[in-house]
Amino acid sequence: MMWSAVVFAITLLVGCYAQHGPCPDSSAIYPCYCYSSDHSTVLTCEKLSDLKTLKTALDAANGRVIHLQVIDSTFGEIPSNFFTGPKIESIAFDNCVIESLGNRPFSGQEDYLEDIEISDSLYEYKKDFETFPLDHLKKLKSIDLLQNNIKRIGNDWFKNGPQSLTALFLEDNGIEELGDSAFASLVNLEEIWLGKNKFKTLKRSILPPTLNGLERLDISFGELEVLPKDMFTGMPKLNSVLFAGNQIKSFPEDTWGNIWGQLGTVYVDFNPILCD
Repeated sequence: MMWSAVVFAITLLVGCYAQHGPCPDSSAIYPCYCYSSDHSTVLTCEKLSDLKTLKTALDAANGRVIHLQVIDSTFGEIPSNFFTGPKIESIAFDNCVIESLGNRPFSGQEDYLEDIEISDSLYEYKKDFETFPLDHLKKLKSIDLLQNNIKRIGNDWFKNGPQSLTALFLEDNGIEELGDSAFASLVNLEEIWLGKNKFKTLKRSILPPTLNGLERLDISFGELEVLPKDMFTGMPKLNSVLFAGNQIKSFPEDTWGNIWGQLGTVYVDFNPILCD
């Protein structure tokens, strides 16, 4: 019995090691580089100017579970199936130029990808970014799009999910318009960050009718002028509301009254509030 337990433990350890490490040979991924620990393998690529170099590094990591970071790089259109090979748990682009991620971004990572972060990388993105279907990524938990050039988020972005999504970060993108049901399929959201954008109005219908897990709603330092009366309906766990630095002139009781007692954090300062 004891020997069986020992064999099982060794098998488990070997399996974990084989899954997350070691890094590929450095010569196979150069100029990219890799760091591996017991818990994760991080592949980082900087200052790339073509997809071929990135693909070579990904092919060298085939079969491994990795976290991918791409920094200060310039690409054209990245095909939907470009990231096949390794099992990518998180992917981050920082200060890159990306023209397109195809019509089914990150295909091949449906069972692995949990986190997407794209910052300061979509300023040259083509018109097809008006749709950004990610519903095939069944394990995706977090999307962080920061400081990009996204003028409009329509109803097709998240039309069918992914329902696994719990965190949505869309700050400082210059968003001027939100579709009436832009996030209506994201039924498991726990935190929403929409601050530092340019939309002036929004409807309650942009979110699911019921958000049982939503705890934080941040739409700070934008140009929002008014909230719908039913803005906070169906949000039993909402605890933090941040609307500071907008153009909101009033905070009527019929909007806030039903949730006021459950809120722990409220920031509405730096608004041109009219007191009567």
